[in-house]
Amino acid sequence: MRFGVYAMSPVSRSNRGVCITGMHRSGTSMVARLLNLCGLYLGPDIRMMPPDEGNPAGYWQNLDMDQISEDLLTHFSGGWDFLLPIMPPDWEKQPDLKPLRDRAYELIDANSSHLPWGWKDPRACLTLPFWNSLLPELKVVVCLRNPVEVALSLARHTGSTDAFSFNLWLRYMQRLLDDTTPEQWIMTHYDVYFVDPRSELERAVKWLDWSVEKDQIDAACQAVSTTVRQQRLSEEDLAEARIPVDVVDVYETLCVEAGDVLQGALEQGTIPRLAPREAIGFRLPPADTTPPEVKAEAQAVFEQAHSLIARNRLPEALTVMQRAVSMHPFHARAQNDLGVLYLSAGDHEQALAHLNLAHQLDPDHADTAKNLADAYMQLGRVEDTIQTFLDVVHRHPHDVEALHWLGTACASQGQTEQAAKLFSRILELKPDHTAAREALSALEQLPPPAA
Repeated sequence: MRFGVYAMSPVSRSNRGVCITGMHRSGTSMVARLLNLCGLYLGPDIRMMPPDEGNPAGYWQNLDMDQISEDLLTHFSGGWDFLLPIMPPDWEKQPDLKPLRDRAYELIDANSSHLPWGWKDPRACLTLPFWNSLLPELKVVVCLRNPVEVALSLARHTGSTDAFSFNLWLRYMQRLLDDTTPEQWIMTHYDVYFVDPRSELERAVKWLDWSVEKDQIDAACQAVSTTVRQQRLSEEDLAEARIPVDVVDVYETLCVEAGDVLQGALEQGTIPRLAPREAIGFRLPPADTTPPEVKAEAQAVFEQAHSLIARNRLPEALTVMQRAVSMHPFHARAQNDLGVLYLSAGDHEQALAHLNLAHQLDPDHADTAKNLADAYMQLGRVEDTIQTFLDVVHRHPHDVEALHWLGTACASQGQTEQAAKLFSRILELKPDHTAAREALSALEQLPPPAA
């Protein structure tokens, strides 16, 4: 018998399980199969997602667990690939999720009669609080792959642009890290299985505390040798990639957590490092050491510049604002306004430098991000513009102006499915938004994409 939402589960129910997750196209299917060959029960064969052109070796994904993930994302008006769900605090405890909890408990009861048991689902990166609430001893195997390779794979299979792929990679990793502790997960890199599969698989098995026979490890390693690897990075791919600074930083941090075999392969060059020729964004200086009296003087100069702007004396205002920024580089509003002044003067690269810095200093300020996007657009850097507006929408999910601009940009780039989702979201927030309704109607009248 259960009493309310927080009732205790039956004594016979297992609190353990293994979730294999990570960003899409990061090797979750391959790792799930390897662990399956080492004894992990993934569910009845008849309920496994069938292989297809996107993954001819099989997905090893339980359709029943898969549906719960889909229903969770739908419940919060989100999806796996674009408009990620907005989860309120303690969302996993909401009473209206009880039907989903009951279904999940039934699956846990059925699958946990086979030990060890688990499931594979990249979307678990977004829904781990739900599973943690049902399985307090859940262990998470996180599959990591170079984000450039992920972007190339997504482009091939879904038509995603680099901006969308890098944004999605970052959000998945951030949510996973926010919703777990390092003790709960092991980070395993896709490339290592093509360099030293035995060492990496034994590392994972040891962390899971399993006793696995040598012939099982051998069979799993043989499966790696026959795995169809559909995407391989070239040096040119890495050099030409333009990746957001945040993605580079998070990936390099996670690589440190992915074991000694990866570190050795990176040092030897067997596995390429992520070293783009030019990253999107700038890193801030380590600290603001401006003395208080200088900050006060810089503020007075900033206000003087605004007095000149109010009188439309923009060239003079630019010179004065330069002085304010030189006195106090961490003054976010001064950096933003100097960027706007440079933009009005036609100096796009200078504008971009200052707006980028302003955005880093105050990432939640939507107007700064929109100014940055405008600078990118004037330079013809559409991917960077989309990336910036994706960040605005992530931080301000109800910003109708940002949603509309992003939808328009997507439509202009042929990303009609994403554009339709954005215009639909606007109409959910503001049903009388005529421009969004007209744009959505125009998209619906377009012929379907060629197969």
